[in-house]
Amino acid sequence: HPAVNSYCLPLSPTVSRFLQPVKVYSSTPIHSAGLMLKYVEATLVEESEFVTGPDTAESASTAAASGTSAKAEPTKKSPKKAPKKKALIIGMFYANAKRASEGGQAQRDRVRILPMEKDGYDVYTVDNTHHQEQGEDGRHLHCNACSPRFMRELRDRFGAQIQFDCIHIDYFRSPAGWFKTRWSMHFWQRTLPALLEEGLLKPRHKSGGYGHNPSMIVLPNQPGLEDFLLQIDETMASFEVWKLAKKKNPLYKASDLAHVTQELSSLRDKHTNLTECRDLDRLHPFLGLYPRLLKKHR
Repeated sequence: HPAVNSYCLPLSPTVSRFLQPVKVYSSTPIHSAGLMLKYVEATLVEESEFVTGPDTAESASTAAASGTSAKAEPTKKSPKKAPKKKALIIGMFYANAKRASEGGQAQRDRVRILPMEKDGYDVYTVDNTHHQEQGEDGRHLHCNACSPRFMRELRDRFGAQIQFDCIHIDYFRSPAGWFKTRWSMHFWQRTLPALLEEGLLKPRHKSGGYGHNPSMIVLPNQPGLEDFLLQIDETMASFEVWKLAKKKNPLYKASDLAHVTQELSSLRDKHTNLTECRDLDRLHPFLGLYPRLLKKHR
């Protein structure tokens, strides 16, 4: 059920020191084969604010000989930064600053992408219009995502071990029928399942009684797209389709900041989140494709 619940777990004093409260939330499922997918956000804190220095036999004997106690000095442990997530946006262009200064899509897309970078994502883009040398260093691929060569070129450009936490298919709004004509059946039937099968997406599995957070593919919830997806057996065999609220979309969330909206409004085409979502479902403007639970973990 779409709700936020807090759970107080009976933990030992030792374990409870390492955990902050756990939040469990879920979006609204459309086609989940009787499964309710819940996502757990749990933040682990350092074992202690301070760690005790080594207490060796040599230091103990020296302390005993001098008549002093062998107390170890506390050493403050610097907090570790969480690793950045990786996002791939198909249909946008992560332009370098020089190319973005020329205006147009290059400027508009960079304005949207930079706050997403600040929000903890390394953003990569793919389109078949803009050349790689015009993009941010190592972050743009000039390729047709509907091509059978897409998977190979994706790895050649971004690295053989690249794995994405989220993939966004185009931006929000598209002309009527654009999704069905722009994206070939090969993309839906072959490419999307291959992204999961070949390890470019994080699979879903159970861990400690909760569902592990898998990668997600985000699409605009345009009229007819949901029914279209549910009829593609190859896609449904690999993914569950969920309806997503606005804030579940990392790109929307980053683009919805006040200063970003103001900057987008100042551009010539004035494409903001408000204008781009006007033709989408009001409550759930996005669809999320989440990997199905791996058979060995069912």
